[in-house]
Amino acid sequence: MLEPYDGKLSRTVLRGAWDRKVLGPTRCFRCTMKMIFIHLPVSLLLCFAGCTSETPAPRYSGTIVSHVDSYGSGTGTSHQLSSTGQMRTGFAYTDTSKMDWTADIKWSFLRRDGSADVYRVEWTFKASSGSSSLNVAELSFDGVAPAQLTVNEYLVISIESEEQLEEKA
Repeated sequence: MLEPYDGKLSRTVLRGAWDRKVLGPTRCFRCTMKMIFIHLPVSLLLCFAGCTSETPAPRYSGTIVSHVDSYGSGTGTSHQLSSTGQMRTGFAYTDTSKMDWTADIKWSFLRRDGSADVYRVEWTFKASSGSSSLNVAELSFDGVAPAQLTVNEYLVISIESEEQLEEKA
């Protein structure tokens, strides 16, 4: 404990500072070498173990599209396909005989299966009446043909390549 005396530190505190032992160069070298030869291999081993257990990434780029009423209707929302993502879609009809709705769509890449990338697609369809339902399905996308998922009479979800979208435009 520090004890001030006339603006100075007491002798016991000052004396304690001079009693410390300083490590010589031989001892420092041994400690450094021990750190290198023991800790470095362990660190490298952990690094390589983590690198080899990596989940594969999707092979194909594309766009996830929500189609209103039917596939290819030209009405809906789209989002660039990534390993994970989400988007909101919906439609407000001016016709009172049709139901207004919204849907929240989430997707995540699961795995490669043969020549296709498999995605988990989760959606919550909310009708204007207030009812909602949560559903999950898997879509396989091979980068060539569109992968389609018919949710109900109001919504179709698809994954399409960039070339397919350009042909439609």
